[in-house]
Amino acid sequence: LFGSFVVAAKDMFANEVNVGGNRFIARVKGDINAEPSDRLVRVIDQGNGHYTFAYKVSYASSYQIDVAMLTNSGIHGEYYLNKGSFKDGTPDNALIQSQLGFESERWAFNRRFTHFRWTGYISFPHTGDFQLQLDGIDGYGTIWIDEVHGIFRRHDKRSGLDFKADENILYELKVEYVSVS
Repeated sequence: LFGSFVVAAKDMFANEVNVGGNRFIARVKGDINAEPSDRLVRVIDQGNGHYTFAYKVSYASSYQIDVAMLTNSGIHGEYYLNKGSFKDGTPDNALIQSQLGFESERWAFNRRFTHFRWTGYISFPHTGDFQLQLDGIDGYGTIWIDEVHGIFRRHDKRSGLDFKADENILYELKVEYVSVS
């Protein structure tokens, strides 16, 4: 079953915006039969401040659709000093970055970090199959795009994450990396 709705963007004074260009992400919640990719909602910028949200559900019911407008450009980076595990606790440093760079991040803030986590969103230039890799790493890493993940180990040239993406969809991205040197 397919459905859609339109959102009119407003500024902080509740005035309707008459130009497009905002970035939204939306997800259907509550459809336990849907594939992860079907839970994503396609957002179509009409160029006039209105955005059409098109979604698919597996059966007629009541659903929650979460909608968020992205306001920052970049990816959220968390940096940890020598720790056995960075899954618990707060990072030693954090910031929004425009790109990932493993070597430069290791020595950020004049400190040597061994564990990194980046979270944000990624979109693809067209619908198709893509492969993501972590190149030039001296450690171990994992990439998640939504619920799909790939594991990368140093010197393993065959590692990669194959992912089928749709154009104009923002996917959740998470990268975790542990340095061994």
